Amino acid sequence: MSEPQSACPRCRCAHITLALVLGLGLALPLAVAAWHTVAREWKACKQASQWRQRGDAAFLAGDFAAAARTYSRAQAIDPTATDVLPLFARARAFDAAWHPDTLQGDYVADVAMDVDSVEAAFPADKPTLTALRGFVAIQAGHTSDGEALVWKALELDPANGPANLGMAHILRRDPGKMKETVAAMEAAIKAGPKVPENLALLGRILLDQGDVKGATDRLAESVAIRETADSLRDLGTALLAGNDLPGAIKRLGDSARLNERDATTWSLLSQAYLMDEAFESAETAARTSLAIQQAPATTVRLAQALNRQKKFGEAAQLLQQMLQSQRDLITLIEFASALEGLNRTSDALTIYREVLSSQWPRDPQQSKLVQQIQSIAIQHVQALDPAAAAIPAAPGPAKKGARR
Repeated sequence: MSEPQSACPRCRCAHITLALVLGLGLALPLAVAAWHTVAREWKACKQASQWRQRGDAAFLAGDFAAAARTYSRAQAIDPTATDVLPLFARARAFDAAWHPDTLQGDYVADVAMDVDSVEAAFPADKPTLTALRGFVAIQAGHTSDGEALVWKALELDPANGPANLGMAHILRRDPGKMKETVAAMEAAIKAGPKVPENLALLGRILLDQGDVKGATDRLAESVAIRETADSLRDLGTALLAGNDLPGAIKRLGDSARLNERDATTWSLLSQAYLMDEAFESAETAARTSLAIQQAPATTVRLAQALNRQKKFGEAAQLLQQMLQSQRDLITLIEFASALEGLNRTSDALTIYREVLSSQWPRDPQQSKLVQQIQSIAIQHVQALDPAAAAIPAAPGPAKKGARR
């Protein structure tokens, strides 16, 4: 028998080609899957990098809350990007340092955990983080330790924003240090981002000091950044103090639309309408306020609106009820006006004379108000009873140690 002939070259090539095809057929799905994984990871890495860049931009702009949210998004897209975690913690710490009023509940513990790691990663942030430690301590009830930390932060950097903000909160507790409080708040605002809450706080402090223009300017800055019911109400109050009645009515109205259940805003709006002689609107605003919360000052404003509309009976009834518990001059003079409108002249004269018998208080501002009210009472007495004897001058404040 002859030996079997070997396969021809063409057959051997066919076998090799078939083997390659079979091998590629098995490897190709694996290669495609690997490529999709690489592409997906590359895309996630790119997106995470973009979100991180946005976080960096927000941080540099002073919008630390937005920076924290953006860094968190970057971390969620690419959990392997561990370098984003310190940036997130830093942004959250800075946001808390510039908004110490937010340090409540579990958030305090979360922020406190960030401080050490942030300081280790960013040593230059020590003044801000020291002030933040102070805020956390104060929130925890360790007031002395917290204030000491705020002082230390200020020593580390006298121009540091959160340190000056903390010092303003400390100084504000002492009514005798209002100028120092304003200076600290101004330094805080100058040092960093214009936080609307801090601008509004400075506006309220200035208004308490009687600086109506300064208060209006700062509150307007706050509202321009972000409108809140509180900041609009405070701006309306400042405009009312500055006798800008259209501006006050607009801002107080805007505040009431944002928070319809704020009795104080409705009461202030009633006062603005009274000063603007829009008595029907003043009545509506006062009634809205009283439906939310009873307050003597608002009741008097309602009575004033009623008197100006010649609704004397209703006004007299309201004020008579109030006088059973308090007999302040504003209530008395309005009650006398209602009685006069009801032609109860004798009763009105009795009340007017009670107003005239009141002693001036020692406080200059209150004394000035009493004199103005008594001046109105004198005019009414003289108009109601021209034949009455000369009205004695209203008594001045008693001297220290004197008896009346």
